[in-house]
Amino acid sequence: MADGGTAVSTAAPADAADTKPVRAGVSSAAASAGATGQAAALEAPTTNASVTPVVAPIVIVGTGTSPASPTGAILVADLASVPWATLPAGSHVYVRPGTYGGPVTINATGSAAAPILVDAADPTRPPVVTNSIDIRGASYFAIRGLRVQSPTWGGFVIRLGSHDVTVDGNAVLGAPIGINVTDGAGTGLVISNNLIEDTATHGIAIAVNGSASTPNVVSGNIVRRSGHHGMEVRGSHWRVEHNDVSRSGLALAGTSGIHIYSAAANENSGDDNIVRYNASYSNADTGASDGNGIQLDHWCDRNTVAFNVMWNNDGPGINLFEAASNNVYGNTAAGNSVDPGGTHGALAELVVGAVTGINRASGNHVFDNLLVSIRPNVPAIYVDGRAYSTGNTVGPNLAFNAAGGPPVRWGDARMLSTAVDINSATGTQGNLVELPAFANPYAGVPAGFKLVHMPSAKGQPLSGETDFAGVTAQTGMSYFGAFFATP
Repeated sequence: MADGGTAVSTAAPADAADTKPVRAGVSSAAASAGATGQAAALEAPTTNASVTPVVAPIVIVGTGTSPASPTGAILVADLASVPWATLPAGSHVYVRPGTYGGPVTINATGSAAAPILVDAADPTRPPVVTNSIDIRGASYFAIRGLRVQSPTWGGFVIRLGSHDVTVDGNAVLGAPIGINVTDGAGTGLVISNNLIEDTATHGIAIAVNGSASTPNVVSGNIVRRSGHHGMEVRGSHWRVEHNDVSRSGLALAGTSGIHIYSAAANENSGDDNIVRYNASYSNADTGASDGNGIQLDHWCDRNTVAFNVMWNNDGPGINLFEAASNNVYGNTAAGNSVDPGGTHGALAELVVGAVTGINRASGNHVFDNLLVSIRPNVPAIYVDGRAYSTGNTVGPNLAFNAAGGPPVRWGDARMLSTAVDINSATGTQGNLVELPAFANPYAGVPAGFKLVHMPSAKGQPLSGETDFAGVTAQTGMSYFGAFFATP
């Protein structure tokens, strides 16, 4: 072990299912309360007796007297009674504490200069909605600070041409799908800072494309205990970043924490996405061969996977399967490929693989990753017997097997144990084989995988890039892993 560092634990965090969020500026208490802390920064109407007359249209939903109703405000008893289709641009809907039925169909149309906003009236007491919120044909619209519980369909469904829609700071609990973006939804979509727990299938499900000029965004969400994928991205031009995803795959096999997916070679999906700054851990698959932290699946091309942290997944931390021309760099994966059910064939911290008959895993560039296995029969890197000869560039990386096994499996039979051997086989230079000095990998949070000492090599320079902690690359740093290291 490197001086002052900590070896990787073989055990999961004491309660991985309830590991608190890692994104900056969000307290554990806020996350536990149902992501209501995000709403605290939202403007809420005053609750004192002095009321300013209405300037923009205001709608107050619910009974009671808090907040006070401004002069001229529209008062309605429930969400279904809001005149969504005729609300003027710039309207602000405040939902008082209480329990509201549904489903609720929202087709509000604001403008870029004057979006329509929906907020919890009292961020400390989020309103509870007991069925789906169906956003269809809406535009320039944001909904924040609500709690959707045990709906019949998705907690939030965004579809039918909806564009420039933001779903932020909400909680969805016990839904079939937490947030479902589908059926012709458009661009300008932002899904951010939501808490999604205990879904029957996906936490967040995406089946539409953004655009190269305006990628759609999934950012800052906490997704845990999903029945299938934590996040299923069957779309192109999405930015998936700063999310905390754990315990996916509790009901169905073939799962990943974050799954980039295309169903067929001629389907326009799974391409040109950016997946960065995410934590994906303790995702399960005891019935099949997945349980990946992050997977780029069949026909998913030209994606960037960077500065993510993966640990304690049943399958690989990162799995590129029949995917091409992707850039995968600056990630940290340690203690993955747990494989408790013994169902996995391709085991490693990072896998590049293909199957006979398709064999299209080519042109991928995999570099500056920090990959540490803790099982003797699990290499840190596995490039399988088809992918190792199809033009993938693998290196330089820091690869280590803390249990004494070979750090790299190159092809199906060749094991590589030294940096010299790895350089020779991969045709790259600067690969490193040494145990990194993690701060505290037992902590069960990404910060535990920071390095307290710089590795003995630096990796490939990443000028202008920013790491998981928001540190900008500087000359003299080591670039291996999700956290840059300084001398």
